[in-house]
Amino acid sequence: MNSPPTLLGLGLSGGAVPMTMRHVGIGVLVALLWGGAFVFAQVDLDALRPLLFACLRFMLVALAALLVARPALPWRVLAGLGLTLGVAQFGLLFPGMSEGVSPGVASLLLHNQTFFTIGMGVIVLGERLEARQVVGMALSAVGLALLIGSRDGQAALPGVMCVLGGALAGATGNLLLKRAGGSDILATVVWSAVFAPLPLLFMSFAFEEPARIAAGPAASDWSTALAVVYAAIPSAVVACAIWERLSQLYAAGEVMPFFLLVPVVALAISAASFGRSLTQAEAVACAFTLLGLLCAIVPARNRPAAAHP
Repeated sequence: MNSPPTLLGLGLSGGAVPMTMRHVGIGVLVALLWGGAFVFAQVDLDALRPLLFACLRFMLVALAALLVARPALPWRVLAGLGLTLGVAQFGLLFPGMSEGVSPGVASLLLHNQTFFTIGMGVIVLGERLEARQVVGMALSAVGLALLIGSRDGQAALPGVMCVLGGALAGATGNLLLKRAGGSDILATVVWSAVFAPLPLLFMSFAFEEPARIAAGPAASDWSTALAVVYAAIPSAVVACAIWERLSQLYAAGEVMPFFLLVPVVALAISAASFGRSLTQAEAVACAFTLLGLLCAIVPARNRPAAAHP
């Protein structure tokens, strides 16, 4: 998968026009692709070790560099993005999910990189917080506290902390991209992926049990292969290409609400696929977090009456 918060809404501009119904449907499709990626990842994590899965995922994404032109970013920036958004983010996300964090909750926790990015922008770039961002961060903090404080949250606390660490890594990559001024989402995702497979492979052999790594292929079947391919192609390459096009056509305030659908989709598909519904505490925590994200990422705007051509 390519984490929805990653590389999104950074330096993108678009026309301040309402979206057509066709493009609304396309935006929903992107949310479905990204939300479903968390569930597909859970399928693979049942057979493969998490770091090995991440390695295979980025190997497939990197192959797209043969078809996509390199973005106008220095190699050191692409390497930094590969190490933060690839190695660190997914090197913590997948182990966190293997520790018991459900796909839906993992998606929601990873969305906290939005707030990490905002906070780091204030500290590093001297940006000013808007009132809506402060409110959003406060609501999300309440949701996170409720999630960690719930009985299920305590049982999976190591996993929760891993996923939050991945969110922090993603925010670091977002800040790096923001400082570099890059906005070509698809090319950046593909070319930064070139720097991720080898470190993830070394980490897999260093930290994961060799016997379980070797047993992975034997325990795999067609669904495992499908999950790897889905995480790399539809979720990363295809969804990012669609998102980039929408971001070029519309203002960020029009596009970013679809970002909020991703954890909702992941939660719904996770419940349907694995028969695990949210506890009351988790549901309330998710509601606070989603409301906080809504406040933080959707700016106030005046919509003109003209339709999109």
